[in-house]
Amino acid sequence: MGHSHKHGASHELHVHSTIDWAQLGHGNRTVAHMAYLCLAVNIVLTVAKGMVGYSWNSTSLLADAVHSASDTISDLATILCLRKAKQVPTARYPLGYGKMETLGSFFISCILLSGSLSVGIHALGQVFERLLPTVYWWEPLHEWLHMIPGAHTHGHSHATDMTDPRAIVFMLLSLATKEMLYQAMHSTAQKARSTMLEASAQHQRCESSASIMSLLAVIGASLGYPWLDSLGGLARAAVNGLEAWRLLVRSLEYLCDRSADPDVLEAIDHALSAAASEAELSETLPSFTWSDLAVVPSGPFLAVFVTFYFDQAVVLAQAVATEKWVSEQLHTVYPEVRKIY
Repeated sequence: MGHSHKHGASHELHVHSTIDWAQLGHGNRTVAHMAYLCLAVNIVLTVAKGMVGYSWNSTSLLADAVHSASDTISDLATILCLRKAKQVPTARYPLGYGKMETLGSFFISCILLSGSLSVGIHALGQVFERLLPTVYWWEPLHEWLHMIPGAHTHGHSHATDMTDPRAIVFMLLSLATKEMLYQAMHSTAQKARSTMLEASAQHQRCESSASIMSLLAVIGASLGYPWLDSLGGLARAAVNGLEAWRLLVRSLEYLCDRSADPDVLEAIDHALSAAASEAELSETLPSFTWSDLAVVPSGPFLAVFVTFYFDQAVVLAQAVATEKWVSEQLHTVYPEVRKIY
């Protein structure tokens, strides 16, 4: 083999977000309007859940609001990060600003994790407050602690600490709103043939399914088992926390240039194989081989590094033309590919 060339390309990194904003620019105006409507509805529901959960003493609603807030903040941060990430590379940042989105994902996961811990600790405290008094040994222990100088214990009146039954009505309205939003997004996605909007619609349905757990907990609390609401909030906080931890670890991995997922590597490899086979049969393009394929996510893009090998008889102009052609082939597989470096 004669000379060789190394290259880089780009593609999307999926982050924790209600809407796949990296693909939004490739859709039509109707899809964009529906996506922004989804964001607006989520903002309203997040604020409402937080206010109602605090006012009506529902830990499950508060945990639900924290998760909704993380999705909403994720959407807003992704918009801002993608604006920066899609800027053209500069001399100072030759590979572009793609990691801005990954950095945003990292901070979002930190917010979600801290919020989940806060709600979880609050819910755990409520579980102990509501369940321990029912244990036979709690009352003697409570009286004994009062006899110790300097010991501070607190009585709790659960009559005013009950979850307001109106929280059930609010959660039903919230679920109905989510379902109507899902139906609208699903219908628009089918008409526009938008896989991005369809995925977002399915995400809405999954969020509704998770909220049903909170609804059941609130119903149990209104029937005289107030600890069920706290237990539901604790369970939801645990789920949110695990999801935040997974996102945090994944974001750190991508910030440290972790390789792309195997399916992405396989797709790039197949695209290169197809391009090499087509070039070998072409009368205008020289044949080539490649090695050292590495695919590194960079925010909404992929950095693809590969070494091409050409025969010694191939002149530089032919090699450059082939590189450009291969870049177009990769762009067919991944529309977010800008060019080969």
